Parts: sequence; structure tokens; C-alpha cells
Amino acid sequence: MKIGIIGAGFSGLAAAYELSKRNHQVYVFEKEGVPGGLAVGFKQTHWKWTMEKHYHHLFVSDWAIRNLAKEVGHKIIFKRPKTSVFIDGNFYQLDSALSLFCFNRLSLIDRLRVGASTFFLKITPFWKPLEAVTAESFLKKTMGEKSWRVLWQPLFEKKFGKYADKIPASWFWARVQKRSPQLGYPEGGFESFAKSIEKNVKKLGGRFFYGVEVVEISKRNGGLLLRTKNGKSFKFERIICTLPTPFFLKISKGLPEGYKKKIANLKGFGAVNLVLSLKKQFLKDKIYWLNINEQFQQVYPWDRGTNYAVELGEKVAKLIYTSRAE
Repeated sequence: MKIGIIGAGFSGLAAAYELSKRNHQVYVFEKEGVPGGLAVGFKQTHWKWTMEKHYHHLFVSDWAIRNLAKEVGHKIIFKRPKTSVFIDGNFYQLDSALSLFCFNRLSLIDRLRVGASTFFLKITPFWKPLEAVTAESFLKKTMGEKSWRVLWQPLFEKKFGKYADKIPASWFWARVQKRSPQLGYPEGGFESFAKSIEKNVKKLGGRFFYGVEVVEISKRNGGLLLRTKNGKSFKFERIICTLPTPFFLKISKGLPEGYKKKIANLKGFGAVNLVLSLKKQFLKDKIYWLNINEQFQQVYPWDRGTNYAVELGEKVAKLIYTSRAE
């Protein structure tokens, strides 16, 4: 089968790899000049590795992408970093049962409630009932009002903005289920990992078109016609589009009205990321991720290079990733 794939991010690359293994003819179209999508990187001349424009890492539970890395021969490095919170001018490590027990911003009873609730969410497979209750109400009821106010409310408001009080408890369950003390990072960076997948797809006969923007998908003579901005057309039996929904709707012609209306109503939420290169290390004591639990603060510092031992060159770059919801 001849299949077109729009987007060379990790969704498009994974689809291209799996389909190529099954002897399908795969054509991948990417507007940018390299693969990687939102995980694409940048590189200074003295760096050995690329660094992502938008921060990324893997969890131990991310078996799909870990297995993909193993198949294409790309090494994933796992380390146990340190996560802390910043409250009232102080740093508190908060990434284990012991650090929670020592977290004196909450009473002992509240700490026990947080620990017990987190443990319950970690072991229970029953997420469906949590769809009917908001995370805010669930966390207040199980962990306590103060725990919500100190630990979770600032993070929910910064992450979800006006939607903070509408997020279902099932979302929080999924975060607890997925999280792991160890975090993974591909050797060479995520862009290097993307290029490893691309290389394997090409070995299997797949083709890549970079710097090519797709402007239209339509039905044509029993197949699908893909048209690019430079005026070229390609006919496929199937097309996989990995673009965000608004862009998919913009380029797709002839979709059923009911389907268009259904996916057009899906709400999306974006984030703005700023990467800072500093002369001095910003976060001390080997902190990798720092949550700012202050109501006035809208930025999350994340000290990437210095405290995660990313091999950028002779000297590890002092990079800070910050983000906020938009």
C-alpha cells in the first residue's frame, strides 16, 4: 500500500517505521528541514549533542518508545534526578516518600494523606470513575485543603490556566501512574534519536521530503491526493496526518461535517518555552526540575544541562528551560 505521512515528529516517524517494516511504500512530508517535530534541537559549535527547543524526557514506563529505540539501535540513558519545589523563598526536595515525610510545610497528618492517596493512585487500575470528578475536588477530599493549596493549586493554575478547575481526576491518576523516579534521555539528544529512526525507515525503502509544506488533502479517483506548497501532487491509498487538529482541518477537503464539527470542538492548550544560557549554574544541589509553588510566579525553571550530565562538549552548557501556559 502507498501511504503518505504528514509530519516527521515522533508520531510520524514511528508510523513510518512500523509501516515500512510491513513492506508498505511510505512517503514522509515535513515542513522543517530535519526530523523531530516538537523535539527538534539546536546546537552550538562546541556541543557534542543537540538540545531540544522544547524540553523532553522519558519515563521508565514509556515502553513503546523505549522498544522503538532498541529496535533502531539508539541508546536511552536513565538517571535519577532531583525534583524540588520553591515555596516562600525556600527549596524543598519533593520526589520520594522520604522527602515527603520531611516536607514540613504540611502537617504530619496531611503528609500521610498525600502519601496514602498517591500510593492508591499508583496501584489502582480503575481510572474510569475518576472521569466524573475534577482533580481539584478529588485532591481536596483525599489529600486535604491545605495540601491542595500548597502543592497542587499553583501548578494546576499555571499549567491549565482558566481550565484548572475543570481537569478530571483521571488526568492526575495518569500522571501518577506514568511517573518514575528515573528519567531517560536519548544519547545525542532527541533529534539524534529521530535521525536514527529516519535512517532505519530509509533502509526499509521509505522516502522523506523536507522543507515541503502540505497545503491540501482531498479525495481523487478512489484514492487520496496530497498537494504541496511548491505545486507538486502525490496520490496515495492512505494518508496519516500528525498535524494539530486546526491545521488538519485547514488542509483537509471533503471531510464529513459531523466529524469536522466533533474534532473542531476539541479544546487545545499551548505553552511558551524560553531557553536561557547562563554564565553560572542557576539551580544548586543537583536540582533537575523545580516547581515554583508561588501564586505570583508564572515561570518554571528547569536546569537541564548542568544537573543531568548531558554531554554538550568539554564544558556542560548551563541551560535553563522555563515555560508557562498560554
